Amino acid sequence: MRRNLIVLILALLPFCLFAQDRTLRVDYVFTGTDKEQQIALDEMSCFDGWAGRTVNMDKVPVRGNGQICMTDLQTGKVLYRQAFSTLFQEWQTTEEATKVRKSFENVFLLPMPQTKAKVKVEIYDFYGNVCASLKHEVEPKDVLIRNLSPAPAEYKYFRLIGADAVGMSTIPEVIVARHSDIPVFGMSVITNEAHDDYAEDYVNDGDDVVVAADAAADKMTAIFTKLIEAL
Repeated sequence: MRRNLIVLILALLPFCLFAQDRTLRVDYVFTGTDKEQQIALDEMSCFDGWAGRTVNMDKVPVRGNGQICMTDLQTGKVLYRQAFSTLFQEWQTTEEATKVRKSFENVFLLPMPQTKAKVKVEIYDFYGNVCASLKHEVEPKDVLIRNLSPAPAEYKYFRLIGADAVGMSTIPEVIVARHSDIPVFGMSVITNEAHDDYAEDYVNDGDDVVVAADAAADKMTAIFTKLIEAL
């Protein structure tokens, strides 16, 4: 029993290093041609809730075409790691990339750290070598990290102008895709409440978002299966 309790506590330690139920959004600009690439930090923002994984946060199942890694600034401990592939890297394989330079916005969602952290983002070439990288620090109390969580007054305004739902996670991807003349079909799952008259005892956290998303998984799979079959 004691051994199981110790293992459980150790498993929870990495997540305790983050500000509970807060997400750090980091916007980067990847730019270059077919032969060169650079990474620049655009802005950082944050919002309530964390819908990402809470275990094995320092590991990735595959290396990917790039990785973003957050480490504790004082100890160097890996707090979070995520592999990715980008539209920018796909574009680099096109004929257009041999003639012009382009920039692509890339957005990553990370758990908000409780203390100062260092973030490193890097992309790999077709041989797995690092071809571009960027390091920068994150100060959770930095006033320049914009708070994106809408206030009740904003929710009320959205309702008055006719909005049925509030969301943002698909917008950067759609903008990039349309700039590349890629047709887009978007579909979202409503995962949590957003209004101006919450009950006093109402609680909405990252676990609720995950539960709602999981509940819609089978329906979404069926819908997309039928859509793809009809193409």
